[in-house]
Amino acid sequence: MYYLDNGREFEFNNDLVNRVSKGSGGVVYRISDDKCIKLYYRDTYFRIEKEIFDLMKELNLSNFCKLDNMVYSNESRSKFIGYTMNYYDNIKDNVLLMPSDYIIDNFNRLYDSFVKLSNNHVVCNDTRFGNCIIGNDITIIDFDFYSFSDLTIPNIKEINISRLMLLFNKICYHYYELLYGVVSDDIEYRIDDIFCYCNEPVKRLSKIFNNKRVIDVIKKES
Repeated sequence: MYYLDNGREFEFNNDLVNRVSKGSGGVVYRISDDKCIKLYYRDTYFRIEKEIFDLMKELNLSNFCKLDNMVYSNESRSKFIGYTMNYYDNIKDNVLLMPSDYIIDNFNRLYDSFVKLSNNHVVCNDTRFGNCIIGNDITIIDFDFYSFSDLTIPNIKEINISRLMLLFNKICYHYYELLYGVVSDDIEYRIDDIFCYCNEPVKRLSKIFNNKRVIDVIKKES
């Protein structure tokens, strides 16, 4: 038996058939068509901070998974072991072959979300390809390592946007590799150049893609 942060009892079927993923810190089980639960391993040291969890729920950020409840192993709610959230499916399409609106729109929404986090003094640690779902939207599903910082907001924003740029770099790298099996040095350089840090990335990327498919932009000048 588990308990939610509102004190309500909570049960779910943790059979292997319902397990959708597992990582270094815990396991994710699907508990309904649109909900899942992340349970930490007992010896997991790093777990999402309650203050970060509450802030993420309050901000309700675009392109971040929607959080529900923190989950506890005891009724007194002193042993935090995981949380429930929305479930997201991957798409089968290769995003490089889709209209560039997919990449641009998702980047723009995530950019706005990262700016909001920066304004709340949150540093977006561990922002990597494995912590997002490439579905109808590009959705970040794991932010356990996000933390508050005493750095200035401009410094935090620079860190966060640099990591967002790197995330999209890795997304393109991954899908290019799926298409061609290997990424040449020229292509790697081109992807790096497209998603390099700049002061106005939203405007820059819109100008670069200009309604072209991402793959056409990558290969045209490689």
